[in-house]
Amino acid sequence: MKIGLLVEGNFDDVVFPIIIRKIIISYNKHISLEWESEIAHGPILPKLDEATKLFFHNEHACEFAVFHNDFDNEKHRQKKITLWVAKYLGANPSRKIVFVSPDPHFEKWFVTEEVALKHVLGLSSTLKLPYPSLEPKARVTKLIKEKNSIEKIEREYYEEIAERLDMDLLGSKDPIFKRFRKKLLEVIK
Repeated sequence: MKIGLLVEGNFDDVVFPIIIRKIIISYNKHISLEWESEIAHGPILPKLDEATKLFFHNEHACEFAVFHNDFDNEKHRQKKITLWVAKYLGANPSRKIVFVSPDPHFEKWFVTEEVALKHVLGLSSTLKLPYPSLEPKARVTKLIKEKNSIEKIEREYYEEIAERLDMDLLGSKDPIFKRFRKKLLEVIK
């Protein structure tokens, strides 16, 4: 199964393939995944046309695509992307796109699920996560920097946390993730 993936950047290109793979494998362990990725290096809106051409309008088209753009308190941007996707799918009904916009960022999923984050960073499983006043992205960054391991770079921590995420626990705690997982499973069935 070939999947197109359009992400902003900043570790999204590491985290989202892992999360998507974990969701799909929970449905069917025998599906083989192949990726066609596009990193926007910022908001994805300017890259939508280019990405859909790459994913769907070539000899080896993707079966579906996932578009990720953090909400970042930018409701108008999320609405523009949602409208663009609806218009594209209306004109191309055989295509499938799942758009996800974690609020405010996907790091919220790490903080919400928290078991994986605590395990990877060696934090106590019985204590609350430190720095509750920080936004999730800043909180995760601060916790990783405090770990200050010369053995790993920040990207590797993100990868390990994503690998350890409990999809069921996260789905029970975060409605945006729950909808994303449901939509993703609908497109592969």
